Amino acid sequence: MSTKTLRNIIRVGIATTLLSGLLWAGLALRPHMASADACSIDGLNCYIGYFYGGYDGGPGANGTRWNVLPAPALLNVNNGWDLVHTIYDDLGDCPGNALPSQTDQRNTGAAFIVLTMLGWAPGTPKNVACDPTQFNKWSTLVYKYEAAVPSLINFNQVYDFGGINTRSTKVDVAYYPDAGSAPAIVFYDQKTHQPRYAIKRDCGNPLGELHYLEDLDYSLQPSVNVNPSGTVEPGSNVNFTYTVTNNPSLRTSDPATCTIYTIVRNGYVSGTPPPGPGDPTQTIACPPIQQGQTYTIPISDNFTAQPNKTYCRELAVSPADQSGGGTATNEACVIVVSKPYAQVFGGDVSAGNGFGTACTEDTNASVVGWNQRAGTFAGAGTQYAAYVLNILQDFASAQNSSGAPTPSGLAFSNQNVTGGDQANGTYGKSIGSSLPCVPDYAGQIPASATSVGAVPPAGLTVSGLGSGAYKYNGNLTIAGGSFGTSANTTLYVTGDVYIKGNIGYSGSWLMSQIPNFNLIVKGNIYIAGAVTQLDGSYVSQQTGGTGGTIYTCTDPATPFTPMSLATPGNTVYTNCANKLTVNGSFTAQQIELLRSNGTLAQAKANDTNTSNSAAEVFNYNPALWIAQPLPGSSTANTSDTYDSIVSLPPVL
Repeated sequence: MSTKTLRNIIRVGIATTLLSGLLWAGLALRPHMASADACSIDGLNCYIGYFYGGYDGGPGANGTRWNVLPAPALLNVNNGWDLVHTIYDDLGDCPGNALPSQTDQRNTGAAFIVLTMLGWAPGTPKNVACDPTQFNKWSTLVYKYEAAVPSLINFNQVYDFGGINTRSTKVDVAYYPDAGSAPAIVFYDQKTHQPRYAIKRDCGNPLGELHYLEDLDYSLQPSVNVNPSGTVEPGSNVNFTYTVTNNPSLRTSDPATCTIYTIVRNGYVSGTPPPGPGDPTQTIACPPIQQGQTYTIPISDNFTAQPNKTYCRELAVSPADQSGGGTATNEACVIVVSKPYAQVFGGDVSAGNGFGTACTEDTNASVVGWNQRAGTFAGAGTQYAAYVLNILQDFASAQNSSGAPTPSGLAFSNQNVTGGDQANGTYGKSIGSSLPCVPDYAGQIPASATSVGAVPPAGLTVSGLGSGAYKYNGNLTIAGGSFGTSANTTLYVTGDVYIKGNIGYSGSWLMSQIPNFNLIVKGNIYIAGAVTQLDGSYVSQQTGGTGGTIYTCTDPATPFTPMSLATPGNTVYTNCANKLTVNGSFTAQQIELLRSNGTLAQAKANDTNTSNSAAEVFNYNPALWIAQPLPGSSTANTSDTYDSIVSLPPVL
């Protein structure tokens, strides 16, 4: 038996049993089948009522079939507001949330339009259309479709209804075959932009293949913006702003709850740390946002960055889309990074010299710091000259001195460094191979040097040694010391030295009474973070291929490894915040400048040795070399004297 024959038999059964709800219920739940029937919409065949499943009389029953809505139907509807209020009037204003009559043409037709546009299945009671929740859902959809960009409703379009029309028996509405076109109100699919639902204006008949109205999509995308981004220096102004964009979308979004999480962590934190239970929150009501538009949350979030902090903000928006249950988040962070710098006053900087007679130079030697790269080139640098065998990077020469221009005027180089090189922080390149050898200080230990005895657990107080040459074999801790008038002490150590306290010159002296302290080490020199002043000359040389490094802030137990600032447990910032002033000189195979006092943004063009924000300051003044032994002398302050001392510009 063919499908068509089976359908005709069923239709006859319905015709002879119009009140058989049970028989219709079975048909209403049948799956949609491909067939020759022109209707087959919502599982219904032609002439079968939507609400009760009865046969409406079929062809020739014109006396029992009417328009879905009586005239003037929807002829006066030209916008969403008109449509919603006209349909509500046709529902009889829904007294008690129900239709006034189950047999009224207007009530039945309006209920059919509302329920089929919402996608309710055949057999749904008419009164569902008067349920406030359902009617509000329908009216909201109408307004959303109208407000979409472009609008998804055309209120007066000549529409070809593709061979399907509807008609009313006043108690029910059924589909029937009918070809033609007529002015109609047409709703379009948000994705395909093809007709989805159409209603004939003059009679209120829904036309063609009817598809329920899907809730229109919208997507709220939160964004947290920070200025400046990435990293900032302490003292910088940081500004977070918050926006929410409805894009891509086809309609205005629903009202949303916007929550801002304030996240502050100590030290460096990579990525975007999630908010924790103790992080402050601020909740704001974000209004509906039109399609493609961006809403800026009116929140002022400006503050001054404090050292050693990671600042983050997260914005959460809910609901983020039409489903009503989703939350969208976005987070941005800024890391406060100190850019400490070192400055040299009254002397030069040289990198690449070798130790001893006929020394081997290090052609990879460079000086690297933090410099402002423009204007006055404030920051890391030296008052006089800089000699490097490789690169002078972000370390200026001729700072705060007359004559040569900063930053490259006294950067001795065999390459011209200007313009773009300076803009990238390169102030000198490859002086060649002409730096003098540094004396082998460790090899000059006199035979008469006195051995240092037992060292107390707290360390050696060097001022207790008295004038003369001393030697110590093994690792040594120096507790500090203060040298007075005419003191002249040189300490030779074979091993590492850990300096835990300040070493300084006290009192005032005549030229012939200037104190002098020299520490010459075959190993490393470690300087504790608590140390703020070192007077004298400090030399660190290699022995057996190891040692030769001066660390300005660390200890032998946890020596600093370059480029390990982000490793867990690193305490360079917290333990090295003191400024170190060296009234003298450092000479070493390598110098690691590890202090974190100050930052580049605080550097000024007129910085002096007593007025600056540098982390390490080196003051090289005449007192240092006046107190040194004259050529041919084994100690300073001997019977040899200077005939004249005159301060002249440096001979470079």
